[in-house]
Amino acid sequence: MSNKIPRFNIPIGYKVPKFPSLYWPVGSTKPHYQLANLYYTYDIWRFTVIWTLIFFLGFHIIAAMWAGVAKRNLRDALAIFAVYVVVGGIEAVVSGSIVGLILTGVYRAGLCSVSTWIPMCWAVVQILWMVFTSYSKMNVFM
Repeated sequence: MSNKIPRFNIPIGYKVPKFPSLYWPVGSTKPHYQLANLYYTYDIWRFTVIWTLIFFLGFHIIAAMWAGVAKRNLRDALAIFAVYVVVGGIEAVVSGSIVGLILTGVYRAGLCSVSTWIPMCWAVVQILWMVFTSYSKMNVFM
């Protein structure tokens, strides 16, 4: 095999960083930043799904509380809250899984490691996309 074929090498002694491991990326010679990279598919997927769950559930809980305040009946408010949280959790797992696997493929194709900031940034992009696209759907219901 030729030496000119690039390889994806994981550093010797690599340990998966603890969640969230968001070290400031300025000054990349610092040892903490060197440790805050993800190399394995499962880890990239896991970080992306966890961040997506955090943001999606946060937004869905706020929306559920807002909807619950509009309903004066406690039973209806709790039912709305439960439905919003379950739907938000399902959306987050599905969306986070798809984006996490795409991230893995793109970064592996480029022979790059994934900073722990990347899954969080993509979770923010997903929640912003959900919020922005929800406004056009509200016109249909009104």
